[in-house]
Amino acid sequence: MGLLDDVHNQADEKRQRLSDEEHLAYQQEKTYAEHINPRLIKVYVYFNELVNELNFLDEPVYCAYEIPGGGIQQDFYHGKYTIASDSSHRLTEIKISFLCQRDKPINFIIDNEITAAGIIDELHANKVGLAHKPNFDSRGQRKGTRLDLTGQIPVQIRLFIVPGSIEIKLQATNMPVLGIFEKSFKPHEIDEQFMEQLGLCLLRRENNLMTFNLPIEPSNTVRRQEQTENNPDKPQKYVFNPDAVQENKAPKPGFIKRLFSRH
Repeated sequence: MGLLDDVHNQADEKRQRLSDEEHLAYQQEKTYAEHINPRLIKVYVYFNELVNELNFLDEPVYCAYEIPGGGIQQDFYHGKYTIASDSSHRLTEIKISFLCQRDKPINFIIDNEITAAGIIDELHANKVGLAHKPNFDSRGQRKGTRLDLTGQIPVQIRLFIVPGSIEIKLQATNMPVLGIFEKSFKPHEIDEQFMEQLGLCLLRRENNLMTFNLPIEPSNTVRRQEQTENNPDKPQKYVFNPDAVQENKAPKPGFIKRLFSRH
């Protein structure tokens, strides 16, 4: 009877696992239906209205970006927002997208080729529009790499449910700085204050929600450190610097005041 007992025991363990999984799935579905979906619907309604009004006003929101190798660049602005969700009644994801642009291109030269290659990879990873080519001095000798940025940076704010959990994540791509960043929230934290703060972040007025400890990728937004004189051939090093764009040019105060005067 030892074999049959072993089979019975394994079958009982499987029944218990299935029962536990079904119970967990039931609890997650109940939490989603009662606490998450209604909040996501409110978020979508709020930002759908905000996006429509902003697009009607058609006023630029100004900001700055720190460009790897190119320093802090002012005079970026954004507008023409779009919003999308994965469902009209059972939401798990909301996306707000727009293009941050600059009227004048950004041009600079990186002397070290290895450093230039790293910067190009970084900018491509963040979908920053750019072209690059070898730079030559007056004698026709190679003198670094010239980077020409078109001044266009795609931005996305994404709110989504983490599969298999009741956790909600806010993911920001190229906002407030270059890179992809995430922050987790409990369902009860997705309230009117959250929506108001996220709206202000969208307009570059506050950064309370988008205070991230680290980027998802190890070297998203970066800044150049000085090369030591004893190692002129050593590639320049870059470090994450989330505070580099504190001197952003803000939108016109009157514009923001009018937008939020009724909240």
